[in-house]
Amino acid sequence: MLGNEVALSSHGRDVERGGTLPGRSAGLATTGDPASEMFAATDSRLRTDGANEMSRHAFLLLSPPETPGKIANPLEYAVQLDDAGHEVIVWFDGDATFWFEGLEDRPAPALDAYESARDRDLIAGVCDHCATHKGVVDAVVNEGFEIAGEAHQPDVAGLVDDGFELHLV
Repeated sequence: MLGNEVALSSHGRDVERGGTLPGRSAGLATTGDPASEMFAATDSRLRTDGANEMSRHAFLLLSPPETPGKIANPLEYAVQLDDAGHEVIVWFDGDATFWFEGLEDRPAPALDAYESARDRDLIAGVCDHCATHKGVVDAVVNEGFEIAGEAHQPDVAGLVDDGFELHLV
């Protein structure tokens, strides 16, 4: 950590120095739902000097297209992070590989988010194994992604080793 960084626990405490951040109480207000707790716990690169530390993020989409918000929201977040200068990649894995089947029938907000991420080259790929075993290879290839075998992707250990923070949705 740099000298000006403050590592936060999920309760808003300055872990390195045992205090609290200015403007935050020791009991960081959360709604008690897992999502807000997750966001509070991942706020570990907060800087007190106003400088913005660029980071690397990998979104692994696992949810089926029947839950379009679980596709659209992370894609929107990926675009926002890209706009802010962070490095971002997105992988379609598991049931999210069904996204490519009937793509033209997806709800407009989700389709718009997908097209925005795709047009920015944020989508790193689609799991070969999942696309093959779910029978969606043709739909994936028609969208311009290569399926070169049956290997399970991405290599999450490699992503972490390369400094990516993983976001599973």
